Amino acid sequence: MRIITTFQVQIKHLPTIEPMPTQFVPAGQKVTFSCKVSELAEGSQLEIFYQGVKVDDLPQTEDGDVQIKTLVIDSASGSDTGSVICVAKNDLGISTETAYLFVHGEYHT
Repeated sequence: MRIITTFQVQIKHLPTIEPMPTQFVPAGQKVTFSCKVSELAEGSQLEIFYQGVKVDDLPQTEDGDVQIKTLVIDSASGSDTGSVICVAKNDLGISTETAYLFVHGEYHT
């Protein structure tokens, strides 16, 4: 008698976040921070915190196996200076990536 057994192995990883660059911009400039995460399995979470507050309602898109959430500031001002933190969670743990926005000068219309 011959017995054949089949196994399916699933390898999981902590989410991997691409580095986000710190940005130094003049007042009035449009600023974009993209949180790009791979190894984010179904049921995982991807969040962006700006100046310590979770930003809700950001669209999440895909580019192959990379999940992306993007924070856009249409016209930066001095009060926009602060941190942007990308947080990715799965059943193995949490990964974070922090970038900073520094706005200089005054914007005149």
